[in-house]
Amino acid sequence: MSRRAKITISLPTAMPETIEKERKARQVTRSEICRSVVEHAPREQQRRENHERYVGGYLQHPESEAEIRLADRLGREALAAEPWE
Repeated sequence: MSRRAKITISLPTAMPETIEKERKARQVTRSEICRSVVEHAPREQQRRENHERYVGGYLQHPESEAEIRLADRLGREALAAEPWE
């Protein structure tokens, strides 16, 4: 069995109710709900940062008109080659 540490935290007054609703929906303990949030928070933060960098890159370096025309032409050619019947 892995070792566990207990902590005490202060939450906004509405949050325990939210945790309890989620706990009941998932049929798990409050500890499991909180642990899940803590485990997933860094990954979610990284996902948001990656998304912001991705969007920022396109905003700084948008596609040229030639790239857009090429993508349109290639897409049309690929779709034209599909057997639609």
